[in-house]
Amino acid sequence: MASGSALDATRRFVREHERGLIIAWIAFMTIVLGVGFVWGIVFRGAERVVDAFEARWPARVEHGAQLLAKGDSKAAAEYLEALDAKFPAQSVKHRFDRERERLLTLLAQSYISIDKKKKALATCERLVAFDPRNWRNHFTQAQTALAFSEGGVAKSALDGVLAIHPLHLPSVEARIKLAYDGSLYADIPPLWRAYVEAFRLADVDFTFGAARVALEVPSDGLPHRFAVPFAAAAGLHGPAQLSTHGWSIDIRDIAFRSAMRVGVEGTPQFLSLAPAAWIVNDATELAPGRISAVGVHSSLTREIDGPADGIAQVAFEITAYKACTESLWRMVEQSYKNRLLWDELENMRARTRIGGSLAAGSLYED
Repeated sequence: MASGSALDATRRFVREHERGLIIAWIAFMTIVLGVGFVWGIVFRGAERVVDAFEARWPARVEHGAQLLAKGDSKAAAEYLEALDAKFPAQSVKHRFDRERERLLTLLAQSYISIDKKKKALATCERLVAFDPRNWRNHFTQAQTALAFSEGGVAKSALDGVLAIHPLHLPSVEARIKLAYDGSLYADIPPLWRAYVEAFRLADVDFTFGAARVALEVPSDGLPHRFAVPFAAAAGLHGPAQLSTHGWSIDIRDIAFRSAMRVGVEGTPQFLSLAPAAWIVNDATELAPGRISAVGVHSSLTREIDGPADGIAQVAFEITAYKACTESLWRMVEQSYKNRLLWDELENMRARTRIGGSLAAGSLYED
């Protein structure tokens, strides 16, 4: 009976104060929605909550990477397996597509460490299927296949890398080594020719005084001439520098065209610099003006006396070479000899320079 009386009293109170209760409810919801709008929209509170929630996925992938780096491959594999099963990125259109690729790459590496061949190869197949346009995914598959001596899979994967990124030197060398080890010497000249002739411009900067010019030189091992505007003061003297950013080059000629003088008749001529020694940095000097780059800070520097009338233009003859390792060139050279391709061997020998930084053309950030 007491419970019934309390219920009746509540109903009576609601009937008697119905209008006030409705107004109070509307006012309360207005305040709640207003605060929610200000916090969630104006101050991006809701977005920050979602971002904080989503940020846990990259952090989890990083934890798996740390487990693998510490050498705990079994724990890394188990952890990454579980993470892979619930990872949200299922296509390259997802915001964490690169994290998904990293997860699968780490998982394949952990399987290699614990000798799980079938799982490692299957993981790489999923990695390539996730984004077949990313050359790194094909290279991971190639490395995994090579780790388990699966030459056929490795060959196909390396061909996949080179179809996308023909200048990737580690893949060029691995692909040629597969052919060389299998005595398939006929496969090697076309592979090497494709690498040497793949289009890639080498970045070379020339600085003299306050003036600077950036050149883009085809890296095909052939000489190229450039004549570009270059404004420098009259009677300039000091160091001039060619920065090659990791590319091996030959600089055979530098010439300045003097500036026209107002009221003075005549046709300016290019004045070639006299041969002189260069100071070489981050590179090995093979001969004056010829370097094999070691790192991305490769450069040649020398003292120059500019024309008395100033400089209006500068001309160069430059040859830029793609990177090549000594072991790779030995395989290429022997393959040409085995196929009796003497003329092409001499041509390719002239267009090849052992050395060069992988950061120049081979490795780059997407």
